[in-house]
Amino acid sequence: MQRVLIVEDEEIIRKGLVCTIDWAAMDCVVVGDAADGAAGLELLRTTHPDILLTDIRMPRMDGITMAEHARDEGILPQLIFLTSYAEFDYAKKAIELHAADYLLKPINEEELAALLHRLAERGKEQTQPAPLSEGLDWARYF
Repeated sequence: MQRVLIVEDEEIIRKGLVCTIDWAAMDCVVVGDAADGAAGLELLRTTHPDILLTDIRMPRMDGITMAEHARDEGILPQLIFLTSYAEFDYAKKAIELHAADYLLKPINEEELAALLHRLAERGKEQTQPAPLSEGLDWARYF
């Protein structure tokens, strides 16, 4: 079972992700949630998730900065960015961080399930995430 950490500043979205998605059906368990990148980084250090699902724009510390710190500490799991912003600079930074995907809000549960399944298969094949350019159609975000 894959361990998922959710970092999202909008409480209704964060709680919705935690409570309304059938994580068990996706062979996942949510190991924690945080409202900003600083709290998310602390949870990354203590919960050791397989997947980090994080917003980009958040107070205190944004998702990109959190992911950079986690990468520098060697604790960055497979990364999925969740955002309301289809901006090229964010997409470029996601590529640099080897994000598995860049999902726009609102999240489509079927799309998330397919992505998690793909990540589970990838995790069986390797320990490090593959470069984002493999299989991601960035044109759909612009």
